[in-house]
Amino acid sequence: MPGALTAIVHDTLLGRPAGGLRLQVYWVEPSGDVLLRAASTNADGSTVAPLVTGPKLSAGIYKLVLHAGDYLAATHADKPRCLDILPIVFVIDDAAAGRHVKILLGPDSYVVHCT
Repeated sequence: MPGALTAIVHDTLLGRPAGGLRLQVYWVEPSGDVLLRAASTNADGSTVAPLVTGPKLSAGIYKLVLHAGDYLAATHADKPRCLDILPIVFVIDDAAAGRHVKILLGPDSYVVHCT
């Protein structure tokens, strides 16, 4: 079975999944990034389907772009604006194994875990 690229986002201040967060995933090439998929997180903080799977998933460099500013403005309007568009660049060495990206997001910081 081929691997998959999945992501989940958790809102650390609210203590719950970050639903409604827009994101895109790109394949990074020397000539420029190639958009593979655009999606939004659901109530579980993940996307309904894997971000990339099957023949589109190969070993290489990927960029996950989170539109955190829009999400934070909608959910934390009382907090000063700090974060906006967050590019997360990571490597997939083994396409068969895939990659899961977990993001812990707050109004002024974020942490990324790749497994």
